[in-house]
Amino acid sequence: MKIRKTKIEDIEKVLDLFNMARFYFKENNINQWQGEYPNEIDIIEDINSGISYVVVDDDIVATFVLSFEKDVNYDVLVEGKWLNENPYGVLHRIAVKDNLKGKGIGSFIFNESKNICLENNVFDIRVDTHDDNESMKKLILKNNFVYCGITTVQDGSLRNIYQLSF
Repeated sequence: MKIRKTKIEDIEKVLDLFNMARFYFKENNINQWQGEYPNEIDIIEDINSGISYVVVDDDIVATFVLSFEKDVNYDVLVEGKWLNENPYGVLHRIAVKDNLKGKGIGSFIFNESKNICLENNVFDIRVDTHDDNESMKKLILKNNFVYCGITTVQDGSLRNIYQLSF
């Protein structure tokens, strides 16, 4: 398995991953990604910004975004506090092919994200997820992130927030 930056020709496969995740969320009563977000425009913007990645194992098996820009959703917390105010990478839009969930790809993404952060002299990663997304919460905690509280995202919904400092 390896990661690489997402290319324009990957858009359909990334959309397929998002649609799989959307269906998984709906089937598991998780009110996340049930509208238009994320969509093709989001993917193109992420590619153009250089923050979109795919995990490749013969074919594209997962996608994620790792950005080093400050996330405004993390400025004001509903409750809790961050471990520190150091510069950070932020992980968003993680999606893994349905038939490969539970095979270590999520942990691979977290580990590779940490390596990218280290290459950029950044020693913290922040991530958020919906409170009902039990599988993502378990994955985040399994990868040594610390629960820091709750924030509100752009659509007004709440997200659990986590930070890894290394």
